[in-house]
Amino acid sequence: MPKDNDFFEQKTRVIRPSDTEGDARSPEDNATRVLNSSAPTATPSPAQNTPPAPPSTATRVWQPGGTAPEEKSETIDPGVTTSAPAAADVGFVIGWIVITHGPGRGKSFPLGYGWNSIGREDSQDVCLSFGDEQISRENHCAITYDGKNRAYYIQHGGGRNITYLNDSPVLAPTEIEDEAVIALGDTILKLVKFCTASFDWQDHT
Repeated sequence: MPKDNDFFEQKTRVIRPSDTEGDARSPEDNATRVLNSSAPTATPSPAQNTPPAPPSTATRVWQPGGTAPEEKSETIDPGVTTSAPAAADVGFVIGWIVITHGPGRGKSFPLGYGWNSIGREDSQDVCLSFGDEQISRENHCAITYDGKNRAYYIQHGGGRNITYLNDSPVLAPTEIEDEAVIALGDTILKLVKFCTASFDWQDHT
């Protein structure tokens, strides 16, 4: 039977790299080494590089049972911004159209003497290009200011969707008062008059 101190009298054996076979590290070390190795970078599929399809520019016809043209409550998301098209140069401003509900809510557009066309195209005096496809591209409706009689009128254009004035359909040129409510598709506008019976630019030449 060996003595207790025989263990301490044994010679120390130095292990050199040539004395080991394979990788002497523990399975945990090998796992760590595999996880730390550089992995190949994934190549995006062709579908990921495909740009989104452009939105449709066709007028969407309002159908019964869809969104009614009356005023609707809406929550504003401060993190979302809606860009407005550049305002047309109307010369002397006689009033404004303000979007109170629907796409583009909070935006305003100046009105000038005579005919002011309203639609989604950039060529319109009031360009409502905020995504409401129920609005015709051109001449959905128009607001006219008669400087001689100092009166404002609205009339429907050539679009298939109806223009509403204070919840009534506009079927013929109709005189409109200050703060009149105009509905086009899901967009609701309000008229703000500047030129009135008590003021007109023609009085201050």
